[in-house]
Amino acid sequence: MREKGFTSILLILIVILLAAGGIYYYNNNLQDEQLNLEIKTEDSRAQTYKGSSFLFEYPTGWNLKEDGQKITLEKLQELEANGPYPAQTYTNTITITTTNNTSKTNLDDWLVNLYGDDKVLLPLIQKSAKRIKIDNADALEAEIPGSGGYYTHVAIVMYKDKVYEVNAWGLEGGSRIPEAYQDILSTFKFNN
Repeated sequence: MREKGFTSILLILIVILLAAGGIYYYNNNLQDEQLNLEIKTEDSRAQTYKGSSFLFEYPTGWNLKEDGQKITLEKLQELEANGPYPAQTYTNTITITTTNNTSKTNLDDWLVNLYGDDKVLLPLIQKSAKRIKIDNADALEAEIPGSGGYYTHVAIVMYKDKVYEVNAWGLEGGSRIPEAYQDILSTFKFNN
């Protein structure tokens, strides 16, 4: 009888220890996850550019320069060696230019005016072009193939009497187009 009572007490103590260990483990892991979440939130904070006619957000770590009707964002990126290509430093670049649209040109004609002299490139651009909305304004986004594996993504937005072009340069069919490009497009807002 005494042995049965001792076994019951021993089982209860084991269950209590296992439960306490489980609670301790759960609390420590939950704190670690909360700490990681705070770090990720801090790293992903965006900066805001606010000009006289529009604003947008872009990730920290990008250098922004403003020169008249052109805004340039740049960020250096280290590229690892890949096959015959050695490791190198690449500058991610995004530009935003503002142009007066005094002739009231539409999106398709604006694209033709930009690239119409190139009879090979223009059909490729037109084929990749898709209609999007940026702050409820009609826009056209296209991928422009370049030499040496470089690609440009361009979004053209017409708002009131101005045309806004957002260009991003990348490598390898757009796979290295900076995420900041999409961040800018998704947060781009007109002030008036």
